[in-house]
Amino acid sequence: MLSILIPNYNYDCSELLYALAEQCLALRQAAGGADGPFDYEIIVGDDGSTDVKSLCAVRDTAAHVGAQLLELPVNGGRARMRNALMEAARMPYLLILDSDMLPRTSDFVRDIWAERNKADVVCARLVNPLGEPEGSELRCRYEKATEPKRTAEYRNARPFSSVATYCLLMRRAALGDLRFDECCTEYGYEDVLFGQELRRRYVSIYHTDVPILHTGIDSNEIFLKKTEAAMRTLTTIAPKLDELPGAALYYYELKKKGMDWLPSVAYRLFGGMMRGNLLGRHPSLKIFHLYKLCYFAYLMRR
Repeated sequence: MLSILIPNYNYDCSELLYALAEQCLALRQAAGGADGPFDYEIIVGDDGSTDVKSLCAVRDTAAHVGAQLLELPVNGGRARMRNALMEAARMPYLLILDSDMLPRTSDFVRDIWAERNKADVVCARLVNPLGEPEGSELRCRYEKATEPKRTAEYRNARPFSSVATYCLLMRRAALGDLRFDECCTEYGYEDVLFGQELRRRYVSIYHTDVPILHTGIDSNEIFLKKTEAAMRTLTTIAPKLDELPGAALYYYELKKKGMDWLPSVAYRLFGGMMRGNLLGRHPSLKIFHLYKLCYFAYLMRR
């Protein structure tokens, strides 16, 4: 019935594997419903991890809980890893989960599985941990500011623009040959392209309030590196997008006015100062969004 697919890179997702295996086993042991007994498989896809300690931990845990471990020798990006997992899956329903997720309740698998008939693709609601750990202020503040856009009501009002791959339950038959666009070799935007293609193929989407906890709150440095990688990805895929995200949208608006040079120059002159703020204890989200625009403009004009 259900293939749970977990792409992973340099992260010990043992706690997630134990939780999923326990919940799936409980569903299997429960009385069968209209679809018969619950059958499942868990497949972890390791995308060329270089952290030996975390990889060994995942190997041991996967063996202990009966999960399959698919190891790719070289890191090829999130899109390629997700595609490899989809090809390896055997079940008619696919649940893609980021490895730094964790069920918020002991009934997460049961609850998300119960939503499967509401649409071809069901998206869970991301929940972040409370608090602001020292050194992770930027990611925490960004996530807190994004919380109003995480409700099911908000996402269902713009279903295809709100697709995020941290937790997707998908009916395999509805996808056909649809896969993630492997032009996204660095971090970012593979989910945007995927949602765009779902819209074009008239695949139905439902956003649920079933919660999944995001445990992997990046340090300021890692989050900024991911943001820069996402901007590099955006420079290559912008022509493919039906709707441009903020940095690209503002850049092209400036370009129409012949002012696209301005944020590029600002990056050269003030990029270091902006980075200093974003890597410090009191990062500004206004500076964060300005930095994204300036870095994108710099990439586009160099």
